[in-house]
Amino acid sequence: MFPLLIKNFKLNYKKKIFYLDSKKKTLKKTMLDSIPILEKIIEINPKLVFLSDDNALRTLGPPLVQYGVKIVSLGINGNPRTYFNANDFFSVYGVLERPLFVRGIVEINRIVGYRHNILILFDDSETSKSIIESIFQNKTTKEILKFRIKYQIVRNLNEIKMKINSIDKKNTHLFLGPLHTIKRSAKNLDVMNYQEVLGKISSYYKSHYYSFWKDYIIPNGAKISYGVDLVDHSSISLDIAYKIINNTAPKLRFVTPENGRIFKLDK
Repeated sequence: MFPLLIKNFKLNYKKKIFYLDSKKKTLKKTMLDSIPILEKIIEINPKLVFLSDDNALRTLGPPLVQYGVKIVSLGINGNPRTYFNANDFFSVYGVLERPLFVRGIVEINRIVGYRHNILILFDDSETSKSIIESIFQNKTTKEILKFRIKYQIVRNLNEIKMKINSIDKKNTHLFLGPLHTIKRSAKNLDVMNYQEVLGKISSYYKSHYYSFWKDYIIPNGAKISYGVDLVDHSSISLDIAYKIINNTAPKLRFVTPENGRIFKLDK
C-alpha cells in the first residue's frame, strides 16, 4: 500500500518509510518496537505521517498527536476513536477498511451461489482481533441479511485442518481472514509465510474458498476475493493528505471507499 502512496504523491516533499511489521506482532512487541521509530519521526519533524494498520495507529498515533503531528491512517479495521483520548482525536484522519468484509461476503455469494452459513478463519494477530471486535462485537455469530457468519481463531496448521474437516461444505462458504501469524504446529512455533499457509489450506479443503485481499489470489489460494481497491484506497488517502497540507480540513474525519473490487486469478 505504501509504495503506491509514494508513487502517486505529487507534492515535492521528502519522504521516509519506516517498517514496523505490526501485523505479525503482539501489541506489546509492537509498542516496544515503535519506540525507536517514534524517536526518528520526532527528529524528522514531518508535516504529515501516514500510518497503515491498526497496531501502528494504536501505538504511534497517540504520542505523535501529542507532538502536534497530523496523521492520515489507512487500512484500519477497528474503531480508531478507541485508540486516542477524546481531546487528541482532532488531528487524526483516514480511510477505513472494515465495512468491506460484510460487503465482500454479500458480493461473493452473489457471484458463486448463495450459502446460508459463512465461516471466516482468523489468525491470532492484533489485526484479526480488531476486525473481530468490529464485526462481531464480542459475539461468536452474527446474522447479516440472510447470512449466519461465524468465525474461528486458528493458531497453527493442525487447528486449521481440524476446523476445515468439521465444515458442512454443502451449506457453508469458507472465507479467510488475516493469516500472518500461523505456526507450523503447537510445538513448532515458526511463523509461516501466508502463501505457504494458503497452499496447505488448499490441500485440506477440496473446494473453493474466498478472501478479502488480492494477495490471496494465487494458484493454490483463494479463487475469488472482494476487498479494497488499493488504487482507490491510496487516492482517498492522498486527497485527505493534500487538504491537510494545504490547511483545509477534510469534511469527514474518516471515510470508507464506496466500493471494493472483485479479484480473480488471471489465467
